[in-house]
Amino acid sequence: MGSIIIYKYITFISLFWGVCSAATAGDSEPLLINTEEAAPFNMVVNDELTGYSTEVVKQALAIAGIPYHIAVLPWRRAYQNAIKNDRSCIFSAARIPARETSFKWIGPLIKSDWVAFDRRDSPVKLSNFADLKSYRVGSNGGSAQAALLRENGIAVDESAEESLNLNKLLNGRIDYWVTMRSIGFYEAARQGVKDLRVALVLGKMDLYLACNKTVANAVVDRLNGAIRQMSNDGELDRIAAKYR
Repeated sequence: MGSIIIYKYITFISLFWGVCSAATAGDSEPLLINTEEAAPFNMVVNDELTGYSTEVVKQALAIAGIPYHIAVLPWRRAYQNAIKNDRSCIFSAARIPARETSFKWIGPLIKSDWVAFDRRDSPVKLSNFADLKSYRVGSNGGSAQAALLRENGIAVDESAEESLNLNKLLNGRIDYWVTMRSIGFYEAARQGVKDLRVALVLGKMDLYLACNKTVANAVVDRLNGAIRQMSNDGELDRIAAKYR
């Protein structure tokens, strides 16, 4: 049985999700999985949690026979829950050096890149990462992108939701919006914005299901095995195609 708690809407949704009978001792307690709204990876549509990462995670849990609950929260809170609470996980989490030893990693769910967006009418041309130091840069609060920007000496105007960063960019409150490529273009399409462009590709950033270190290695291995199975049979590509 899987359940989803969407705190933003104070709505409680119960979903039946088949659980395989192969669960081993110690696996009967559900994983407490945290996520945020970051379309097209994880998003609430008509009170239902969906999105590319969400579908991958749900299918992997079903294949592995792992019971779970999912909570949709602001990213900072979701991240702290996964760090502090036993049997807790979070997706879609970037696997960066600063986080490596804090979690057990399952995936990748997504292979993507992170970019700096600007408006098409901007006369400025970025040539490298360091150029961002001279401009106002916005990113999602508590995200891997914001952390990497700060590590490189770039001040960050953080927002609680990606949609706010796009609005800041369009209104001239920031010069660049740093996020995942897919998130930027999905949010722009959702809002009918056509003058968003990639100013600079900053690097590759794979996204994972990251689990608290109390989660049993056997559970992590089964979930990683499920992801490999989905990759080998083309299921990951089929899911990704739905959100392009």
